[in-house]
This record gives sequence, C-alpha cells and structure tokens, in this order.
Amino acid sequence: MSVSLIIYLDNALVTPPIKNWQSVQVQGASPEVLESRTREALDAVALFNTQIQDPEDRLEVADADLAGAGDGHTFVVTITFVKSSINLLRQAFEAPPLSPSEVKMFFCMAAQRDAFQVAFDAMIERVTKAVAPPEQSFAFQQAVRGASKGTTFMGMVSFRSANFGA
Repeated sequence: MSVSLIIYLDNALVTPPIKNWQSVQVQGASPEVLESRTREALDAVALFNTQIQDPEDRLEVADADLAGAGDGHTFVVTITFVKSSINLLRQAFEAPPLSPSEVKMFFCMAAQRDAFQVAFDAMIERVTKAVAPPEQSFAFQQAVRGASKGTTFMGMVSFRSANFGA
C-alpha cells in the first residue's frame, strides 16, 4: 500500500515524500492564525498516521520552532516530525511519544515588554485550562521571537496532553 501525506496550508497543496523525518512550515501574522494553521498541520499528520499499520513507522513531533517576522510582520512555525522508531532522543529519556493529535501550540503577541508579559500570562492561563489534568501534560517547547524594526513580539508554547487527542 502506498500512502502519501497531503497538507493544505494557505490554499497550497503540499505533498512531501515521507522519509524518516518531515518538516512542515506554517506562516501567520497573528496568534489566532498561527494556532489555527499549526492545528491544521498537526491534524493532517495525525490523519496520515491513521493510515500506517506499524506504530513504529508513524510520525511524531520531534521539534517545533518559531521564526521572527520580517518587514511583512508574519511569523513562521516549523514543526519537525520523525518516525517513532528513530526518535532516539525521546527513547533515551523514556519520554512518551509526541503524537500529533496530542500536541497543541499556543501563541501570544504584543509590541512592548510590559504588554507582552500580560499577553504571555494570558496565553499560559489558556494553556492551563486546556491541559487539565496537568500531571498528564507537559511543555516541550517555548519560544519568543521579535519582528524586524522592533514592531512586535510573538510567543509560543507547545504542549503535549493526552486529553488533546480525546
């Protein structure tokens, strides 16, 4: 059986070849857009995984990063996926797999330090409500990046929680 990953982002069809690892980039200028687009990307990979028989061949999240904005004031999130069988770092730490269906990324944005702190705290409050019960959840990535010319900052926190996949 031949299976290919198809992801629709920004009205563009992306059909990358599936190898041992795969990365997906999403772009947006607001926290709401980035949350929606990262969810679409994670959902597409989760759907792809349902077509794979061997759990060791399923893709799991290995990393996520946020790139700062340019003059267009947009930000880019890169999510890297690897086959479960080769995620040696996770295996070395005996950590649970980061299944795409159990991962959510949260974002916040503001232009000034004090306003950014308020936005970041509000984002963490949203995370806290979303990841209950907290003992079954953990953050695996956090980033803050600035736009060019000091116009705005974007914050990102990536969480794994078993109740996201429920």
